[in-house]
Amino acid sequence: MKILLLGGTSNTGKSTTAAAIARSIGANVVSTDSLGRHPGRPWPQDGRAVKPHVSEHYRSLPAQQLLRGVTVHYRNLWPRAEAVIDTHLAEGQSLVLEGSAVLAESVAQRGGESIYAVWLTAEESLLRARIRAESGYEQLDHSGRQLVDAFLARALLFNALVIEQAHARGLPLVRVDARMSPEDAAAACLAAARAVTLAD
Repeated sequence: MKILLLGGTSNTGKSTTAAAIARSIGANVVSTDSLGRHPGRPWPQDGRAVKPHVSEHYRSLPAQQLLRGVTVHYRNLWPRAEAVIDTHLAEGQSLVLEGSAVLAESVAQRGGESIYAVWLTAEESLLRARIRAESGYEQLDHSGRQLVDAFLARALLFNALVIEQAHARGLPLVRVDARMSPEDAAAACLAAARAVTLAD
């Protein structure tokens, strides 16, 4: 396995799972967030306040428009992701490319004997709990909670889209739960990905 693509909505554990997979197969890890993020999480992080344009984005758009906006962003970002894949293939290096920009619609068009893919998904209750915990929801004021709620609504719609796209193309999904360790998730992803070929 040279290239493993790992997708899914926010807070399904892609980063920690990707790191565990990379340790298992001796691969580099690249996040699609490092290639271009849109527009970021709408809560304070590392002591930094939410940027005004991020607040406005989540405050002014309904969930369906937030979903459309982020999927367009991910489609536009995909050529950069493919360049990372091509570089690793050309240099004979193994890669775990993780991020929400790994869309089944994009991956299915790519294919290739050395490329595998899997998507993480989760129940609504787990996504809500994780997003609220990460954002410090209970400590936020009403305005801050509204932004987190908008992010959650988009994340849930994206989760449904991930499932729909994977099912439509016969691509593998792994459902995570609160008891699953990164190593358990990694093992499940590797098993699921190996069971499905993306070769043309």
